[in-house]
Amino acid sequence: MNYPKNIEEKIGFDAVRGNVASYCVSEMTKAVVEGDMTYSAEFDVVTRKLGEVEEMMNLIRETSDGLPLNEFADMREPFAETRAVGTFMDIPYVDALRKNLLTLQSVVIYMKALDEERFPRLRGKAQERETFQSIVK
Repeated sequence: MNYPKNIEEKIGFDAVRGNVASYCVSEMTKAVVEGDMTYSAEFDVVTRKLGEVEEMMNLIRETSDGLPLNEFADMREPFAETRAVGTFMDIPYVDALRKNLLTLQSVVIYMKALDEERFPRLRGKAQERETFQSIVK
């Protein structure tokens, strides 16, 4: 089906995207939300994403600990600077990358330990994630 170019404004999805972006803990995630988060008119996609949101909201409501999130360093510039063969990251960037990967690892471990019956979608997302353990060691 063809939708007008301003469909997101008409249905208020642009406002939803803005609200979600305001809760992002890093500029990188905010950029992902603002650039990649789009509406869908496909029933299966909407149902799956609503289920994921419902599980996350339940998790947030039920736990006092919250997700094991730390400040994420924005690694886009250091990676861009190392695209040329023979270039390497400076030590502070390597340390920041290691901290980012450790945080990712903590979140994946946390989500894999969730009750499978109550949080099947979040556990599934954790199963799909690479934690780059060989880099962190």
